Amino acid sequence: MAGWQPLPDVLLKNQYKLELTPTEIMVLINVLSFWWYADQLPYPTVSTIAKRMNVTTRTIQRSLSRLIQKKLLERKTVETNKGNKQEVYDPEGLVKQLEAFAVTDKDFLHRQERKFKQTLEEETNAKRIF
Repeated sequence: MAGWQPLPDVLLKNQYKLELTPTEIMVLINVLSFWWYADQLPYPTVSTIAKRMNVTTRTIQRSLSRLIQKKLLERKTVETNKGNKQEVYDPEGLVKQLEAFAVTDKDFLHRQERKFKQTLEEETNAKRIF
């Protein structure tokens, strides 16, 4: 079975504010597709992304450099469980920028309000049981 990639709609809605080119957004989405666990940063290779997008590795390198310059990604070197060095991409800068956009996004705020009301309703129903 193939996997799927959750993608924050606030990223798509604000890609122009982040000044992302179509290539940069696709590179970013590809990097994020390797972020399987919150405690493990994504580690795609340039060649893997290039093959997926049918572009040169140099195109991917340039896009990654721009994403790093825009402080959406940070390139880090970490040590694996086996003691090897591995290059990873930390999307913390992207997350912070998206959080800032989310607090003014009407759709996000609407979902938060619905979630809050649902939680209150569940708590009220739970108290009725006891």
